[in-house]
Amino acid sequence: MINPLQFLCDSGQHDIGILVIESLTRVVFINEKAKRLYSVRVGDEVPADTQLYSATRFTLEQQKRIAGLPMCEHSDGKVVSLTLYAYPLPGSETNPSLLVILCDNNPLHQYYETRISQEKLTLIGDMAAATADIILNPLAVIKGILQLIEQSLHTHIPGLDAPVHPMHKKIEHYFQTAYDQVKAIDGHLQRFLLLGKPAKIPLTCIRVISFLQEFMPLVQMKALENKVRLICEYPHIDGQILGHLSYFKEALLALLENAFEATEQGEAVTFRVEMTKRTVYFTIIDYGSGIPPDLIPHMKAPFVTTKDKALGLGLSYSDLMIDKMGGTLNISPLQEGVKVQVRLPRID
Repeated sequence: MINPLQFLCDSGQHDIGILVIESLTRVVFINEKAKRLYSVRVGDEVPADTQLYSATRFTLEQQKRIAGLPMCEHSDGKVVSLTLYAYPLPGSETNPSLLVILCDNNPLHQYYETRISQEKLTLIGDMAAATADIILNPLAVIKGILQLIEQSLHTHIPGLDAPVHPMHKKIEHYFQTAYDQVKAIDGHLQRFLLLGKPAKIPLTCIRVISFLQEFMPLVQMKALENKVRLICEYPHIDGQILGHLSYFKEALLALLENAFEATEQGEAVTFRVEMTKRTVYFTIIDYGSGIPPDLIPHMKAPFVTTKDKALGLGLSYSDLMIDKMGGTLNISPLQEGVKVQVRLPRID
């Protein structure tokens, strides 16, 4: 059986840092966790630009303990949240020493972030259920009334069905516009419901080249609407992925529309599809203003957005659909812009 004290001192598989520090902040003992945090070894001094240095100087000079001091340190380019406990050790008054215990709070923060995300999804589910009763049923009634009005017009206006009739094109355009808007609202609500109440979706084999042939005309139209140049790079071979065709289209289109909206008119967005023996990569690169670094870890969470007039559900929906297809969605900041990559397993 492993000695618990030996485990705390020698193992790097826990979140507790332990140091013994003498006067002049010289380290006389340090465990693996603390070594990773501060990049120091026995005989080194505690780095003067750290909060640990200030806390240990205070404790050594005042000979007072510190219990539960929250602090943040920079380690390996990341901010680490810690709780510090420092206790003076009995010994020589001329060479005082102290025991320092550091508790890494990041795993606890991650736990609470996960809980908050789950609570948000539960809230979305409740909102979605209410939305279904409040909006979807009246929307179906509106669609039915539109159809009745259209039939009534064709019945009571002779020759309206004929393309040469002066009102034919106008009436057809008005009703098609109305139907398109009803369909768009219904689609948004259905995605809202699916995001709030995740359920199993039927998956089928999708051939990548066939998918692109059907999908890209819509993407090119969206690029034209946003006055953005679209650079496309396609694989030289075909392959298959497992997914839901319409949901995957919506998820990928939402990612591309984000890139178009973040790009200045006349600038370019790159859409690249690559294939290995086991994986299919869909990569979107824009060269816009990018995403604030503090938002990057939270971008896929519900209600997180950089847009003033958006709910912040698009990335959440895309991430959910891609996850159901067995894939991953990664968002990486660039020096200028953002790289979004969808990875899906290749099944052929």
